[in-house]
Amino acid sequence: MENGWYESVSLSDYVGVVWRRKWIALLVTVMVTAAAIGFSERQQKLFAATSQLVNTTSTTSSAAAKNSSGNSWSTSYTPLLDTVRAANFVVKRSGLTGITGAELLAETTIAADPNVDAIDFTVSDTNPLTAQKLATAWSRETNLYSNLLNKIGLKATIAQETKSLEHYNAIITKSIAHPGSVLPGTLTLAKAQAASLTATIAKKTTTLQNSGLQLVSRGAQTANQTQPKTTRNAAIGLVLGLILGIILAFLQDLLDTRVRTATEVGRRLRLPLLASVPTRPRALREYPVVLLSPQGGAQMPTAEAFRILKLNLSATLRRGMKVIMFTSASDAEGTSTTIANLAVALTRAGQHVVVVDANMRRPALGGVFGLDDRMGVSDILSGHSQLGDALTIVEVSRDHPLDASSNGSGGGGGLLEVLPAGPIPGDAAELLDSRAMTDLLRELRGRADVVLVDVPPMLPVTDAMVLGTKVDAVVAVARARLASRPHLVAFGRALEACAAPRLGFVFVGGVPDDAQEYGGYVGSTPAPADAIPQPGQARETELL
Repeated sequence: MENGWYESVSLSDYVGVVWRRKWIALLVTVMVTAAAIGFSERQQKLFAATSQLVNTTSTTSSAAAKNSSGNSWSTSYTPLLDTVRAANFVVKRSGLTGITGAELLAETTIAADPNVDAIDFTVSDTNPLTAQKLATAWSRETNLYSNLLNKIGLKATIAQETKSLEHYNAIITKSIAHPGSVLPGTLTLAKAQAASLTATIAKKTTTLQNSGLQLVSRGAQTANQTQPKTTRNAAIGLVLGLILGIILAFLQDLLDTRVRTATEVGRRLRLPLLASVPTRPRALREYPVVLLSPQGGAQMPTAEAFRILKLNLSATLRRGMKVIMFTSASDAEGTSTTIANLAVALTRAGQHVVVVDANMRRPALGGVFGLDDRMGVSDILSGHSQLGDALTIVEVSRDHPLDASSNGSGGGGGLLEVLPAGPIPGDAAELLDSRAMTDLLRELRGRADVVLVDVPPMLPVTDAMVLGTKVDAVVAVARARLASRPHLVAFGRALEACAAPRLGFVFVGGVPDDAQEYGGYVGSTPAPADAIPQPGQARETELL
């Protein structure tokens, strides 16, 4: 990415992308949201009920004991209860029918409570009453099951410690029966271990007789619906759809290289905007010169855009730049219609204007003014005609339709003369690069106030680059949704390499800028005299 204000990207640019692709973003958002709602409606209803098995054994201990024990019981016993064996015990003890221990365990989530020393049993079922019943059975029956596990563990520990005690007692008995047969150190250790194990076994035996754990079962009080959550899913679908829609909007904008705004063209051409010409209304499509069209076409925003272009070029004309070339990146971008309408606007302002169709590959200006099959540029350059014979005066007064004749005058004291392209030659570029073309432009410069030259696109052929050494300035033309970003970048580099000073660009087929519309009137800001760029001079402000 190149540096400079032309390549900077602001928040408004991102908003503009979303706005241009708003229907994609909106469609994706609606579709994803509808899919989320449809998925929710198709989900089977599930209800969840939660019961608890709370260990209250530590409540009888001191505060220090509480703090040291924490949730150790629930943490250690949760894996022991989260088994098929425990579930089978619950099913058998509760007399549940139609469900196995494995099925019950599959519907149940068993977890240690993070706040208290308790185990939570959460059962999910399609019936809320069934979920509540099963959850209550879990807390009630695992109370007994936990104590059984505790007693079984104590019994196993006592049996193991009793076996160890018998081993040490055997050593002591041997030392008594056979003095000197046991080393003094071994005898001392055996007596100490025997005493310790005797005390431990006695304590655990007492605990076993007193049933040890004090557990409280808290049955499930209610069952809450866990699915479907239509409102939540719709909200998630709305957010995800909006994000996905925006991503797709940016992706499509990235893949679609066609430019749609004058701002984007200005960034890539590094030129100021001279005028933004909106698309002609349907009723005026057959009139390429809207300033001469009936049905009030001269009052349309399209016609006003050409008047803005005239005002923005007025400073250039005052500085003595008479011969102005119009070119584009590719064909059919509107150079011919732009020149024709600008010529009419300048003529009605009292200027003597000569329009030259130097596009001898695909000439169009002759057809715009109804001058097909006339002598033109190619005849003059090849020496088959004189300038006076090839020029045609065109009537552009407000009271008469477009009319080409051999004599006459334009409206408002101005004069419009058109020099068609003539027959298509086989060596157009060589003719344009000839001394005859230089002499022709010199003669036209002395004859008229303004000379507007239409040339072929700059990228596919060299005609425009050749004429760039013979004209006073160049204006670029770009059409919305036709010019592509890569072509504009190449076009901008070609314009920089052109010898003629770059005045700016005309954006064709765009929408009138909202900032220039007030109550139906289209405003304009003429270019100041010191705003006209010189060769190699960077422009950092637009004329409009």
